[in-house]
Amino acid sequence: MKKIFSLVAGVSLLIFAASCEKDQPVTPPVDNKTDSLIFTTATAGYYGTEYSDAYNYYTQLATAMQIDSMGNYASAGQVVTLDLYSVDSVLTEGTYTLSSGTYAAGTFDVEYTKWYEFDDKGEYVEFGIKSGTVNVAKSGENYVFTVNLVDSLDKVRTGYFTGNLVVQDQTGGSSDDYAGEPETPTQATLTIPSDSIAASNYGDYYEAGTDNISLEMWDENGGYIALELFTETGATALPVGTFNFGTTYEANTLLPGALFWGIFPTGSFAAVNEDYFWLEGGSVTIALTDNVYTITVAATSHFGSTINATYTGAVTLEAVDTADSAPARNFARSAKKAPHKHITTRR
Repeated sequence: MKKIFSLVAGVSLLIFAASCEKDQPVTPPVDNKTDSLIFTTATAGYYGTEYSDAYNYYTQLATAMQIDSMGNYASAGQVVTLDLYSVDSVLTEGTYTLSSGTYAAGTFDVEYTKWYEFDDKGEYVEFGIKSGTVNVAKSGENYVFTVNLVDSLDKVRTGYFTGNLVVQDQTGGSSDDYAGEPETPTQATLTIPSDSIAASNYGDYYEAGTDNISLEMWDENGGYIALELFTETGATALPVGTFNFGTTYEANTLLPGALFWGIFPTGSFAAVNEDYFWLEGGSVTIALTDNVYTITVAATSHFGSTINATYTGAVTLEAVDTADSAPARNFARSAKKAPHKHITTRR
């Protein structure tokens, strides 16, 4: 099962990393190019030997960029993603060379290695990489990355990072996937006002032959519920019917909720007071009468809590152009699926 990496998830991790790091030098060593980019944060998803006998670290290096209240990049900067394959389960020092589909130790794979340039609005341009090397070293407890790449337009891309590498284990599910939910079952009911709903259609985002719809609702007490559901392709209005939880991406299913990389809320979940509830059972029913929708949520969470929500009113389904959306709203596509970002503040 292949991985997926979200620049949004990276943002959350970068904020976490920045809050934990000590002051770091920002000057490359003397033998490094003086015009090299200085990366200030480094994160990695560890996938073990999922792709080969080598140990996979899917790594993101980013320059210092402002993050807005919704977790989006909000200033100019650059990011590089490096799909590194290590000889050992701890990221090994040495020079990694670009490869295509070998997943061999001492290489980084071309498919998931990209360079991103952001403008001050958080919009980006993505560049593929055609050649180059990445040197990984250790200085005490810090990692040192020296990046020398050539992009798809033959531009030389160089960069340098020294500091803490924040690693999130992606080799299997863990309790971190459901952090924030009380383990003692409880019950919560949300009543959604008529002006507190948003629905977005991401099209056939997962290449599963269905449209992927994000449905978000806020109640008057600050509660929030996010539902990621699937319907037949070409939807221009919120679909009606009964939706059950599953991971097949088939029509009339809902994606269960969890924390991506142990930090980022994904799928279907509710936030009530200070608690999260990762929804994975029960159903959601959507009915339409005379242009008025009735949405009824009767769901159960990972640890057995019951979450009920009701909404009656109009719903406008907005189409999202995923090709043009900023990376804080757009996930790279692969077989290891992670849902879209859900905004947990009222619009």
